[in-house]
Amino acid sequence: IDVFDKSELKHKHRVFLDEIGYKAGVYGYFHGSNTIDMKGFLLGTNHVEDGKNTGKIDLLMLDLPALEEGKVKVLTKNTITGHPAKTYMFRGHPTRDGKFLLRAGGDRMYLIDPVALKPIDETIVSGVNDDVIPTPDGKYAVLTLRQTVKIKTEGGISKITDGALQLYDIDEKKLIGKSVSTCNACHIKTGIRRNAVFNGLEGNWR
Repeated sequence: IDVFDKSELKHKHRVFLDEIGYKAGVYGYFHGSNTIDMKGFLLGTNHVEDGKNTGKIDLLMLDLPALEEGKVKVLTKNTITGHPAKTYMFRGHPTRDGKFLLRAGGDRMYLIDPVALKPIDETIVSGVNDDVIPTPDGKYAVLTLRQTVKIKTEGGISKITDGALQLYDIDEKKLIGKSVSTCNACHIKTGIRRNAVFNGLEGNWR
């Protein structure tokens, strides 16, 4: 984890996580985000054995003030399990009231208790979920999805990967309606017929 002084973009520290057991070959990759109160940094990583994902995911809450000083201090740790071939820990954001942590999980989306780091809900999605961001009022979340769609080409019917958005009701803990194409819906009008996907998501709310 690289730590920068935001005011100057000056690199302060490079923190390695092998000291807490994550040596080469045992993990896939890491994704992290701070808590609203800036006291914690939620880190997610995937267990790997023989180069393959196992479906097991470690959630770690690191002490953010310690991390800013170049030190690793684990406050809480929990391991959850998903589908071996489809579940990965991706990006996410906390709700503004700090009640929930939202994390994308590949074939699912997680609503996580920030204290125990245990899933309150995990919802299976259609496609691959790479990021999830809550609305300012904390009532809903917007998911980015990669979905396979069929399109007409000169050679017939082809399949491409499309980027789409999906709405989730946090109170009801369920997806709302169907996903909405954003990438292909625009590209198809201009004659572009190839893969276009979402990864990270950020929003300016009005």
